[in-house]
Amino acid sequence: MEGELINIVNEKVAKIVDVLTTDFEETKIVFGLIMRSVYSFVQLASSVIQS
Repeated sequence: MEGELINIVNEKVAKIVDVLTTDFEETKIVFGLIMRSVYSFVQLASSVIQS
């Protein structure tokens, strides 16, 4: 389960890096949104793992 989660996160990060390197102008907005999403996702994941 945790391994799967890590794989999913790694895939998402790879896609994000692709987007960021392709389109630098929108990076600031996108990065802000991504960081918020990642933060919520991590909190959700850790609460799932703890329960």
